[in-house]
Formats: sequence, structure tokens, C-alpha cells
Amino acid sequence: MGKQSENPEAHCAERASSRQPATPAARPRNGYALPPLAGEADMTDSAAAIAPVRTIAAAFEQGRDNFAWIRLIAAAAVIYGHSYALAATGLHDPIARMGWGPGVYSGSLAVDVFFVISGFLVTASYTRRRQWTAFVLSRLLRVVPGLAVCVTATALVLGGLLTTLPSGEYYGHSEVWQYLWGNLHFQADALRWTLPGVFADNPLPNVINGSLWTLPAEMQMYLAVAVLGLLGALRSARLATAIILLAICAGVAQ
Repeated sequence: MGKQSENPEAHCAERASSRQPATPAARPRNGYALPPLAGEADMTDSAAAIAPVRTIAAAFEQGRDNFAWIRLIAAAAVIYGHSYALAATGLHDPIARMGWGPGVYSGSLAVDVFFVISGFLVTASYTRRRQWTAFVLSRLLRVVPGLAVCVTATALVLGGLLTTLPSGEYYGHSEVWQYLWGNLHFQADALRWTLPGVFADNPLPNVINGSLWTLPAEMQMYLAVAVLGLLGALRSARLATAIILLAICAGVAQ
């Protein structure tokens, strides 16, 4: 065994001092080693205590973006805002009465919120895959099967049950097949949201599933994200920022 220290107290003091953090050496200033400036150490400690700036990207990656709550609030605003228009009473919701512009009301603002959130989610979908073919395929699989089932069930099942027309007359009506075929084209001028005899007593008769108008816009955004990805814009913050600014300027100019 090694030789024990003759002075145990000195040995303990030596071990304790070895655990202390080393004092930073004085910085040379103008050729002379000077002690730290007054308050310099406090400034360093304060800077270290300041939390880093939290970016949208960081919140998104950590799953703390609150998109679920935002979408819930926006969905409620869509229902609230559209209730005035669908009731056709001539009344307008409070946002519309503020006079911010034609067509601006709580429902339209909420729809804009949905489009913004979709921008985050769809762009993240592309950056995860990094292949435009996989991205396009995933978008088509996300939209087309559900849309096909919804449109088919609406036109051939619900419409047949809810229409005031006889079955033969309903299924032989051209509007039924225009609704079925037109809403699968993702073209704004081909969309149909009326079925003969369905909700005929409503203030807006025969209208069903008017929200289908958003699908062509969504498909255009999917295509835009794919093109930006192919151009490398999603890998360059500067290029992406420039494109966003140009898009904002174009929107304001309109």
C-alpha cells in the first residue's frame, strides 16, 4: 500500500481544492495581464442564464406547436362564421361587420389559418422524404381514396336517401353524375356541390359539402411544394425566404 499522508487535514483540503473549477486566467490587455473587469463575470453568468431563442422549427420538431388546439379553434370559427351565411338571414358575424373587406369574416380567416398550418405540415412531409416522387405519392394516397369514398357515398347513398325526388328520377339526373365525376377532377371549374332534391327546403337548397372548393387549392399547393423541393428551395433558407417575400408581395399587389 502507498504511504499515507502524515497530515490528513491537509490531504482532505487538497482533494477539495482539486474539485473546484479552475479560475480563468487573466486576459492580456495591451501587453499586460490584467484581472477581469468589474462586472465582467456577472455579465457572463447572465448571458449563460438567458434561454436560447425558441424558433418555430424547434417547436415543430419537439411536437409542441399547439397545431391541434389552433385547428380546433379554427374549426369552431368556420362553423360559427358559416352559420350566418347558411342561414341566409341577412345577418353578418362580428368580423364581417368590422368592414375589413369583401368576403372577410370569421370563417374566411379560419380557413386561412388552416391553409397556413397545412403549409407547415406539407412542407415537413416533403423534407422528411426528400424525394418528390414519394411526396407526390403520399399526398395522392392521403387525398384521393378518402375523397372518392366521400363523394361516392354522398351522391349515391346519402343523396338517394335524402332527396325528395323518386329514386329513378334522382339517379337518372345529370347533376348526380356531374357531382360524382366533377369533384374527382381537382379543377375549380369542374366542382359541383348540389344534388337534386337534397336539402331542398334549406335557405340554400340542394347544396351539400361546399367545402370541396378547397381541394383544388390544396392540390396546387402540393404541386408548388414539390416544385420548390426540386429547385432546392427547401434546402436553402435564403432562397426560401426570398420566394416567400415574393409571394407575399404578389398577394398584396393583387
